[in-house]
Amino acid sequence: LRCDFKGFECLFKLIAGYDFRYRLHVFFCHMKNFTIKLTFLLFYIIIYLKYMSNNKALNLNRRDRVLIVDDDRHMRSALSISLKKTGREGEIFASAEDALRSIGNTACRYFLIISDLSLPGMDGVSFLHEIKKRNGYENIPFVIITAYGTVESAVAAMKSGATDYLLKPFDITDFERVVVNAEKISAFTTLSSVLSAGRNNGSVSNKSDFIYESEKMKEIDSFIGIAAATDATVLITGESGTGKEVVAKRIHGLSKREGRFIAINCSAIVPTLLESELFGYEKGSFTGAVSSKKGKFEQADKGTILLDEIADMDKNLQAKILRVLQEKAIDRVGGYEPVDINVRVIAATNKDVEKIISEGTFREDLFYRLNVIRLHIPPLRERREDIPPLAKYFMRRYVKKYFRDCKRITPEALKYLISLSYPGNIRELENIIERAVIIAQKDEAIDVVHFRRFNLSFTAAENDVNISSVSVVSDGAAKSQRTSIASSDMSCAAGLPAEKTVSDSDPVFGAAFMSLSIKEMEERLIIAALKKTNGNRTKAAERLGITARTLRNKIKELGL
Repeated sequence: LRCDFKGFECLFKLIAGYDFRYRLHVFFCHMKNFTIKLTFLLFYIIIYLKYMSNNKALNLNRRDRVLIVDDDRHMRSALSISLKKTGREGEIFASAEDALRSIGNTACRYFLIISDLSLPGMDGVSFLHEIKKRNGYENIPFVIITAYGTVESAVAAMKSGATDYLLKPFDITDFERVVVNAEKISAFTTLSSVLSAGRNNGSVSNKSDFIYESEKMKEIDSFIGIAAATDATVLITGESGTGKEVVAKRIHGLSKREGRFIAINCSAIVPTLLESELFGYEKGSFTGAVSSKKGKFEQADKGTILLDEIADMDKNLQAKILRVLQEKAIDRVGGYEPVDINVRVIAATNKDVEKIISEGTFREDLFYRLNVIRLHIPPLRERREDIPPLAKYFMRRYVKKYFRDCKRITPEALKYLISLSYPGNIRELENIIERAVIIAQKDEAIDVVHFRRFNLSFTAAENDVNISSVSVVSDGAAKSQRTSIASSDMSCAAGLPAEKTVSDSDPVFGAAFMSLSIKEMEERLIIAALKKTNGNRTKAAERLGITARTLRNKIKELGL
C-alpha cells in the first residue's frame, strides 16, 4: 500500500477542523490507491463522530442556561415566554430554597440568575449572598426583579453584588437587555481571569486617579511632586471623603520607592489588635499565633505606609509609632530583636490636630515628627470646579462596571450636581453617580431625573432642610400637615411651585383629590404636567420624576 506525504498532511488538516468539503476533495486527489482512500475515509468518519459526541457532552455542561426565581406564577409564565422569545433555555423555581436544592453541589451550568426581590422565606438579597458562596457561582451575573416602589432595595442589592435589575412592569426589550448584558459580563469575566493569570500581583502602580480643575488642587498637585521627591514624612488633613488616600497614593506613585503602598485605617481596628497588625508577631506570642506573621510596616518595606485616621490611635501605640520614626525599626509582638525597615510614613486625619493636641489626646512630639510636610485637602464645596470632571470620571467607571449605555451627563445634571452641598465630599459624589448609572439602565445620558428619582435625601440636601427643627405635633395637626405636605409634593411633581397654596376648589389638587384612587391621581398628575410643559413629554417626565419611557407607558396604560 502506498500513499504520499501530502495525503497525510491533508488528513491531519481535515481532522483539525478545516472546511470539510474542500479538504475531502483534496484528500481524494492526493490518495493514489482506492483501498487507502476508503481506509482513511472510514478512519476520519470515526474520529469525526467521536469529536461530535464529545462536543455534545461539552455542550451539556456549558453555561448557556438562565436560572429564574419568582413566587408569582403569572410572572414565571411571562418569564418563560420571554426566555423562548430570546432563544434561551432556563429553569424556573418558585422559591430560592427550591433553586438552591436543585443546584446542590453540582458545577455551575448557568450564565445568568434572575430573582425577584420579594420572595417567601429567603428573599432575593439573601439568595444573592447565598449563591455567591457556591463554588463556580462567585462571578455569575445576578439580576434583581423589583417593583417601582422598591428600587432603593434593588440599588442596594447591586452594591452587594447584583449586576442589574428589572423594574416591574417590564417588556421583552428590557428582558433581552439584561440577558445581553449578562453575556457581556460573562465574557468579560472570563477574559479578565485569563489576562490576570499572567500578571504580577505584587507590582506597584505609578498611576493614581487624581482628577481636578480647580486652582487649589493645582497648587496641591505641584506640592505633591515636591514631596514625592523626598522621603520625608507627610501629614494629610481634610474632611472625610476629600481624597486623602488618593493623595497618599499619588505621592507614592511619583516617588522612586520600589516597594508596595500599604494603607491601614487606625480607627477601624481595636487598639489591642492594631499593634500586631502594624508590627506583626512571633509564633506563640499569644493564643492563636501558630506561626510568625509580618506586620504592615514590614509588608511596606522599601515602599510607603499610610496611617489613616491616626488621631484615633491609642496614646501608648502613638509612642511606639514615634520610636519607629526615630529608630527606623519595629518590634514584633512577642519578639526579642528589632527588625530594621525602610518605609516612608504618611499619616492622615480628618480632625483638627492642634485642637486634639491641646486636649491631650494626641502626642505633640509625634505631631512634630509627622508634620515635616503638611497637605490640607479642601472640601468639595470649596472647589466646585472639580465636580464636573469627577462626575464624568465616576460615570465612566460605573458604566464599565454595570455595562450601561450612558455616554454623557447633561448640562442640567451637572448644574444640579454643582448646586449640592456635599457633606460627604467626593465619596458622596461618587455614590450619587453610581446610583444614577444603576438607575439609568439603557439611557444614553444621565439627567437630573436620575438623581432625584427614588432619593428624597437629594431634595433635602438641595433645599438645606433642617430636620432638627421639626417639632412634635398633635394627631389632628399632624393629619393637617400630612395633607398639606402631600399637596405640596404633588404640586412639585407636576411642576408647580411648592410654596403655592392649593385651594379646595382647585380642579387638580383640591380637597376632592385626596379621595381619588391612585389611578385617577396618576391621570390628573400626568395631565397637569403635560399642560405645564405644553405637551412636551420629556419635560413632563422630568417634572414627574420618571423617565420618558415610563411616562409613555403610563399614558398608554391609562388611555390618555
